Amino acid sequence: MWDIFESIDKTDLQALISAEKAESRDLEYKREFPGKADGDKIPFLAQISAFSNTVGGRLLIGMEAEKGVAKECLGIDIDNPDQSLLTLEQIIRTGLAPVVVGIRIKYIKLANGKFVIIIDIPKSYAGPHCVTARDHGRFYARNSGGKYVMDVSELRRAFNDSEDAANRIRQFRLDRITSIIADETPIPLMSGCKGILHLVPFDAPRATVRVNVIEIDNNPGLLRPLGARGWDSKLNLDGTVSFAGPREMAKRTYTQIYRNGVIEAVQTFTECEGRKIIPGSEIACDITEGVQRYLSTMSGLGLPCPIYVFYSMSGVKNYELPKRHGLPPNENLGRCDRDVLIFPELVIQNYDVNLKLTLRPLLDMMWNAFGYEGSPNFDKVEH
Repeated sequence: MWDIFESIDKTDLQALISAEKAESRDLEYKREFPGKADGDKIPFLAQISAFSNTVGGRLLIGMEAEKGVAKECLGIDIDNPDQSLLTLEQIIRTGLAPVVVGIRIKYIKLANGKFVIIIDIPKSYAGPHCVTARDHGRFYARNSGGKYVMDVSELRRAFNDSEDAANRIRQFRLDRITSIIADETPIPLMSGCKGILHLVPFDAPRATVRVNVIEIDNNPGLLRPLGARGWDSKLNLDGTVSFAGPREMAKRTYTQIYRNGVIEAVQTFTECEGRKIIPGSEIACDITEGVQRYLSTMSGLGLPCPIYVFYSMSGVKNYELPKRHGLPPNENLGRCDRDVLIFPELVIQNYDVNLKLTLRPLLDMMWNAFGYEGSPNFDKVEH
């Protein structure tokens, strides 16, 4: 079960020895746990940097190797393995920039009472990652012979690749907005103002098929549409879509997940009592709960951070936004002066982010677009 990280056990370690598995571009053996001194952490961090900047891979601590070939599973003495994992996570988190996300660490207890620690490092598309501990300031990559310091041309290419990926994500968002405005949506929608939410994993432009859409379709709660209380779902060519609205008619809201992990959620705001109204408190709640729900879905699917979060609005010109719940018939409300609002991106670096604070700039800017100082959904002294 070497391909499934969670299932790796002592049998898999012994298989490496039996097969005389050699170190490679995506595999490295280490006999000892990183030392406590800052200088002892540099070689360990260099390995993490090298894996993440190349193709990803696994680092096994506690394996004896001879000329790079696995020879014996000796393990290391650890009093508290859980604390040791936390220590490694802390070293990695504070010793590299930018932070490498998606790293997984586990330990396996051997028959001799010692432990082997396995670190699974993904290929990163948010790099290159530099070893910053003790102002080391070097970037590493890997080849079949192990790690090496990246040269100027490799660094330039790595930075360009990272920026290209971000630009492709931004262009995807603009293309989808254009399609939604043209009514090219997976489900026909009612006419009216559209609120458009996108969550895009950073490596989505490079991914092909990675999401089990059948499994998601069988668990439609994972894709509850924005503002919906009840909903249906169906498979389509791009993935699977959940939707809500009157039967046999255009729908009010939908959420589509693409096979590469991208989530698109759109809801429609129609006229109410002859006025173009966007329910301010409800939309803020829908966005916050929607982002939280979809991030939870993405985390459960094993999609790595960072995740780009975009919110946009179309057909919004002359729509009004009440500052409090209800619809006062004679109150002069804030009104939008343009048809399309494209708010700046937010980047979710890890799944345990404080979402309310992360979304605050977006919601404040939305209320700015309607002439208000900021969203009333936040306490003035909250930071």
